[in-house]
This record gives sequence, structure tokens and C-alpha cells, in this order.
Amino acid sequence: MEENFYEQERRMEQGTGAESAMTLSRYTAKTFGLMFLGLLVTFGVAFFIAYTWPGFYFIRDTLRLTGGYLHWILLIGQLLLVVGISSALRSDGVPAGRALVFFLLDCAVMGLVCGTWLLLYELESVVLVFAAAALYFGGMAVFGFVTNMDLSRLRNLLLAGLIFLIIANVAMWFIPAVGVTEQVVCTIGVVVFLGYTAYDTQMIRRLYDAFQGDEEMLRKGSIFAALNLCLDFVNLFIYLLRILGRSRKN
Repeated sequence: MEENFYEQERRMEQGTGAESAMTLSRYTAKTFGLMFLGLLVTFGVAFFIAYTWPGFYFIRDTLRLTGGYLHWILLIGQLLLVVGISSALRSDGVPAGRALVFFLLDCAVMGLVCGTWLLLYELESVVLVFAAAALYFGGMAVFGFVTNMDLSRLRNLLLAGLIFLIIANVAMWFIPAVGVTEQVVCTIGVVVFLGYTAYDTQMIRRLYDAFQGDEEMLRKGSIFAALNLCLDFVNLFIYLLRILGRSRKN
């Protein structure tokens, strides 16, 4: 009787493990794990560029080779990678493993973009802003996970804010903004990407519900959500840095 009892317990644990392997909480944890891996790549590259001599010489020589257009080349390259990854994740012919490689490649390109910003600010200031960004991001991610509100209603508003930021940043590239104008644009950027953080966190649940029973698509959905969350954090960090960061010139 005792042997039967333990055998039954073992079978129950195995069954519970099989069922819980794809629970929403585990799927969310896996997605955030991918996001942290992506951010590790992004900020590893960024700190190499900004705070090591080999990185500094690399970015300096690359700037010369590109005639000063490196920032534009990186932004366009990152945009193409994001579009390519999104298409790959929707395609049945692209396995999740290959999509993961593209995801990490995009995170490395984000690191190059982020590194060019870090060159402008003191390290202590960067660390403090990073901590603030992590705190704000974490709060909105928790809100997006626990709230019963349907945040998909914010999609059009967030998209409008994103389009405004793109236009404003392009305009400021040709006509540099000073004082309150840049502060306003950066503040809007912070609000928009805080909203996207909650929205994209809730999207994990929607992807989980949509791809139940399809393990490959669940993996792709996790990569897609992790990519969006990485973009949210990096952009939130950069806008906060532009508001709160202390320039190296000072």
C-alpha cells in the first residue's frame, strides 16, 4: 500500500509538470528571460563601445568610414532587422532557433545605437538612469501582467505617439532642438514607452492564448514579445538619459 501511494505521487508530479510546463506564468517567465538575455547583449555591446578603448576606436573609425552617417545606418539597419524578425516569426518556414539568432543580432545592433548615446554621458549618471529605467519598466510590466484592463485599446494612441517621436527626432536631427523642446519630446517618449511596456507585457498573455497547442509558434511568440520588451526598455532608458543624464562635457 505504501509503495502504491508513492508511485501514485510520482505519476501525479510528472503529470503536473507536463501541464505546468506551458502555464502562463512559466511562459511569461521564459519570455522575460529571453528579454534579459537580449538586454545583456545590448548593454554589453553598448558599454564596450562607450567605456573601453577598443570600442571607442572602433566606433571612431566606423564614423569616419561612414562619413558621419553611422547613426542613421544603425537605425535603418535595426528597423530592417525588426521587420525581418517579425516576418520570420510569422513564417512557417523559419524555425524558432533561427529567429532567436536574428533576435540576438538585433540586440547587438541596439547595443551599437545605445553605445553612441553613452559616449555623451558620465558613467555614474548612466548607472543611476539605468536603475530608474529598470524601476519604471518593472512597475509597468507588473501592471501589464496583473491588470484586467484590455490594454489593446491603447494601441492606436501608442502608435500615434511613436509616429510623433519618429518625426520629432528626425526633425531635431536637422534642426537641433534646445531647452524645453527637447525636454517635451523626451518626456513624451518616456510616457509612450512606459505605455508600450504594459501593452507588450499583456501581449504575452494574448500570444499564449492564441498559440495554445502549437509549441513552435509559442516559442516564436515568446521571442517576438521579448524583442518588443527589449525595444521598450532601451528606448525608455535613452529618453530618460536625455532628460536626466549628466553630459561628459560638464
